[in-house]
Amino acid sequence: MKRWWLRYLLIGVAVYAVVLVGKFPAAVAYPYLQGVLQPLSLGGLEGSVWSGRAAQVHYQRNALGTVSWSLQPWSLLTGDLGAHLTMEGPYGQARGVAGLRLGGRGFIEDLTGKLSAAAVAPLLKLQALRPEGDLELNIARLDFEGRIPIQAEGEVHWQQARIALPQP
Repeated sequence: MKRWWLRYLLIGVAVYAVVLVGKFPAAVAYPYLQGVLQPLSLGGLEGSVWSGRAAQVHYQRNALGTVSWSLQPWSLLTGDLGAHLTMEGPYGQARGVAGLRLGGRGFIEDLTGKLSAAAVAPLLKLQALRPEGDLELNIARLDFEGRIPIQAEGEVHWQQARIALPQP
């Protein structure tokens, strides 16, 4: 006798588990995910793991602004865990899809946005130079091994580009 009902039961349990984890409050889940998100730190968390918002995002002690996210459950079918992200802050604004692939590699896809070159300079540790203008991002794909970019496709346009040298 075939146990066809056992397959449906296992699928139902798996779907229930995914929904249960997705509805978990983001503020409660953050301490468990903090190590994975390093060097990013989040504050003022609202919503759930599935869909939420952080009022403060810091990268190595630099305030980036706010971020909102919405998980893409269908990406699990391809072995990816991805989320739509929207960031706004003093550096500008950006939106795209970020996540992890099955092998553990990080990825960013369909990243678009506009960032201030002057505001981004401290993140790049450009002490002697002060870039001016805006960076317009249109990145189709960016893959990471750990925190090191290993592959990128897309364009970055530096509009009204200038570099000001500090006065002695």
